[in-house]
Amino acid sequence: EVAQVVVEASARVLGADAAGVVRVVYEPGADGSTVPMVELLAQRGYPISTTTAFARLPLTFPTPMHEALRTGEDVWIPNIAAMAARYPD
Repeated sequence: EVAQVVVEASARVLGADAAGVVRVVYEPGADGSTVPMVELLAQRGYPISTTTAFARLPLTFPTPMHEALRTGEDVWIPNIAAMAARYPD
């Protein structure tokens, strides 16, 4: 699959221990609205428990990746303490 090739090549070039490719898909909401969801297409280096939990989540989910997708801006988290402060849940 193309997404897995992109993940493998990108991780290798960047020297990353883990990487993933996601896309935003739209699902019908219970009230007839459209709900944006982030769907994991391919990954490497993450535990199966993580990839299972993050396989498909709402765009509003509080993580750096979801924030970057929502805003179109880079999200830099300098350390674990800053991560916990910015995303307490």
